[in-house]
Amino acid sequence: MQNTLSMAICFATLLCTAQQSEAQASPDDIVAGRISQEPTKACIAEAMSRTEKLEKCAELSRQRTYTPPRSTYAMVNSYRSETLVWTELMNSAYSALTAFYTEQERQSASGEDLSDLLTKSQNAWIGWTISRCEYQYGRSGEGSMRMTNAAVCKHELTAARAIELEVIRHWEIERQ
Repeated sequence: MQNTLSMAICFATLLCTAQQSEAQASPDDIVAGRISQEPTKACIAEAMSRTEKLEKCAELSRQRTYTPPRSTYAMVNSYRSETLVWTELMNSAYSALTAFYTEQERQSASGEDLSDLLTKSQNAWIGWTISRCEYQYGRSGEGSMRMTNAAVCKHELTAARAIELEVIRHWEIERQ
């Protein structure tokens, strides 16, 4: 899924081109961690759970975090800031789904509660994400790029999971 998402993001044109000019933060704001999350949040709100459009928002988010030349510290802060936006979306979709499954007493074909299965899935995703990003950090050796590689990893995986859960939430809850 990671490769498919990355390829889709790489070839996608930006949904929010009108917001692109205001999406560029000053170098001082970036270093200080004051990058605005609003362009990404506005793009997500406009996408309304459509996978293709959410992937374009992920591309906007990624482009906003890397505009050379920037220091490692600035890039890491930018990725962390943008990752928070995707974490909020992911947590919101996860909470809505677990509440919906519990309320509806939804079960899988094998009789397991879907809310329990989703929780197991989310916990496995968290463990996998930690391991994957630790690997990205570790393979970078002693250089400063290890911090950037780990931040990029967390950003991309969190955006992909947020998109996945948001699309499921849309199909499970809003389409009823």
